[in-house]
Amino acid sequence: MQLISDRYIFHGPLHFISPRDSTLDLLVSCLTYLCYDALSDELNEDQLRDNILSGKYRLQAFASSSWFDLARQYVRLAPNASHVSVINGLMQHMCSELRNPGFRGDLNDDKGVSERPFQLSRSPWPDAPEFIPQTARFRFYRDHPKEPWTLENGKSRQRNRVSQPNSKPTRGTRQENMADSPSSLAATWVHGDPLTVSSSWARVEQLYSSLLCDEGDAVHGANCACPTLRRHYGPKLHKCHYFSCPLQRHGLETHGQCVGHMKNHCRPWKCSVAGCDFTVIGFETYAGLEQHRWRLHRVVRENAFIQPSVMDDEALYPLLYELVDSGDVGELEAIWPTCRPMVNEATTAELVSMAAGKGSLPSVQLLLEWDNQKQEPRNATIKFGGVIHDALQSGNPELARWILEKAAIWGCQRAGRYRDAVIAVLKSDSADMFGMWQDIITSAAPESPYIMQELLEKTVLSTAKRFPDQEMLMFGIWQKLSGMGRLRPSDLGRALTNVAQTTCSIEQARVLLTLGAHIDHPQEPDRGRGYTALLWASKKTSEEAAHFMKFLLLEGADPRVWFGSVTPSKEEGARRIETWLNMTWDQLVEWVDRQRELQEPQSE
Repeated sequence: MQLISDRYIFHGPLHFISPRDSTLDLLVSCLTYLCYDALSDELNEDQLRDNILSGKYRLQAFASSSWFDLARQYVRLAPNASHVSVINGLMQHMCSELRNPGFRGDLNDDKGVSERPFQLSRSPWPDAPEFIPQTARFRFYRDHPKEPWTLENGKSRQRNRVSQPNSKPTRGTRQENMADSPSSLAATWVHGDPLTVSSSWARVEQLYSSLLCDEGDAVHGANCACPTLRRHYGPKLHKCHYFSCPLQRHGLETHGQCVGHMKNHCRPWKCSVAGCDFTVIGFETYAGLEQHRWRLHRVVRENAFIQPSVMDDEALYPLLYELVDSGDVGELEAIWPTCRPMVNEATTAELVSMAAGKGSLPSVQLLLEWDNQKQEPRNATIKFGGVIHDALQSGNPELARWILEKAAIWGCQRAGRYRDAVIAVLKSDSADMFGMWQDIITSAAPESPYIMQELLEKTVLSTAKRFPDQEMLMFGIWQKLSGMGRLRPSDLGRALTNVAQTTCSIEQARVLLTLGAHIDHPQEPDRGRGYTALLWASKKTSEEAAHFMKFLLLEGADPRVWFGSVTPSKEEGARRIETWLNMTWDQLVEWVDRQRELQEPQSE
């Protein structure tokens, strides 16, 4: 059912749901909710109790635990920096509104942290470069705490709160309301969060738990709040006190179930291998679980506890995804030869993309299964252009160089391939990645007309326009390749017509003309006929197209050029050019002629 919904709802021909847009909607909802006054860290207990009973915290657990994952997912799905900048304002607002005055960065040791901070944009708010890595480290230790994080050990330092039910919380006065300084009290896990999200969550859960009846599942007190709470929070009112436990969010139906569940929570780390006794028994620490997995579940060629050949899909597939996600290359190399025949091509393709996104060169080399004769992946299901994009987005320079070298050879084999690699480089928005790619294109990559054509293809031009810094670097590559004789005047002329059909970028056109593109390609002398850049631009009615036509005329484009029955003056863009330039087409042509006459003596 999950595969069917993913295929037809998210990736079907009608695109019912956009993963990027739905992720953005969820993220905006979470960020907006977390800045809601009801979640202010200044509320007293009476106010919190009223809010709990009125159902204002139904979204808190999800928003508190998921907002960072949603932000990372959206950045991964966003096609360019302009889309990512959409969330900059909300993130900055949350960072300033919910800053934790008791934050202790020293509680989050960097050792072993596998969370990779994401880049919001080239110009985020000033605190972003510090705030995002701090949050990434905190969330890593949330999932891998040295000691279990519970309601009991998640109490933030006490504040001087006066019960004033009618008072409105003021976020700007948090620090003044502190009863004690951070250094005077023992730090708990909530002090590792740079935001007050965790402390607020813990306070609400502590008070919520105190409102539940503890007299037994069938007996409720006279002033029992359970019916009200059940109406707002569902039938499973009793939440586990361990914040890393799924039942902290989902809950259990009875007090007895919750007590019984938490009795075993002194060993919260459970083995995920089906059939193992420790899926129930568990371990006290994450290190203990890892040691157990290494001793008993590490798949070796002899005397293995579990061989992949006897594992069903429900056990094997999660194991493979977990190994790729955790970067356990040694384990993956040990089991892959045995389990490869059991894994379908689509799953292998997903594993390759995941490994590329994680920045693991050994995993990509193992799973990609490169055909050195055909210079392409043996698995035809793999979308190699997407793998290139994921690899460059990971930021691993070793993986980036390896994948770009493969891409250069792969792109030589067939027309239309290499544009995905060029677009991936542009979208990386990284000067280092671009420099690496430039070295490969101008020296290591074999000469191929396919690669040269894709550097000037329409989608590439449109993408470059959205990344101005990368576009300037691209101009440098054009110039270098033109000087090496790899870009011919006909290639440059065709690129000029592509600019007219897509971006109408004067900057792109100026560079192409400087490098030798003919202004009236393909109608230059001794050549065939076809649509020139001016003919293409005259079909458009935008302001950019109007100024582009003016630029082309000033550069010497023939205003009387024709193809078939089409001339620029008859096209919609030329007829409506007065809207943007305050002169008709005929007036523009006359003005250009005068300007060119004035320039002729200077050129002599």
